[in-house]
Amino acid sequence: GNSTGTSKSLKVTGVSGTIQDIAKNDLSSSLPSHDFECGIDTAAPKKLTIGGITNGGTVTSCENLVISGFGETGGSGIFDYTISINGRNATIPDSVSDGKLTFSDLPQNIKTDLTVGAGSKQSFAISVYQTDIAGNSSPVSDTLEFTVDTNKTRLLAVKSSKSNETCTTGAVIDITLEFSRST
Repeated sequence: GNSTGTSKSLKVTGVSGTIQDIAKNDLSSSLPSHDFECGIDTAAPKKLTIGGITNGGTVTSCENLVISGFGETGGSGIFDYTISINGRNATIPDSVSDGKLTFSDLPQNIKTDLTVGAGSKQSFAISVYQTDIAGNSSPVSDTLEFTVDTNKTRLLAVKSSKSNETCTTGAVIDITLEFSRST
């Protein structure tokens, strides 16, 4: 099997058969009756990063959310990921193939938790960590805090009845501002 992390001593006397760690790595098929040192995966996966949204910022949706840094070096493989949304944990099954998860990759229940209805405003605090097959957990990511505001208006255009003209001091100019309300 793969040996990673701190080596642990294991004293075995008169045992035959298969010994496996929680990740199902075989340690030996037949062990002699003496002290035996083996490698067991005790290394934590790396810390994940959350991005795509500015920490402390305001957005109209979570669609740009990206979680990256998945996997581990030389370990037993990743079992699952845990995302905390406003203090409530949800499990994301291991379905990461390119080292990152985007909003569209998340399970529907998590997307629903991060969706804010039209005309609403909600603040979020999100953190994530990953757990490998041997049960080792990564450090929790830095918390991303942001607000989703579906009332946010955007300036679409500025129009004037005297565009491209020179105006004198005191002239009256009609200006039209066009806004769009994100829903």
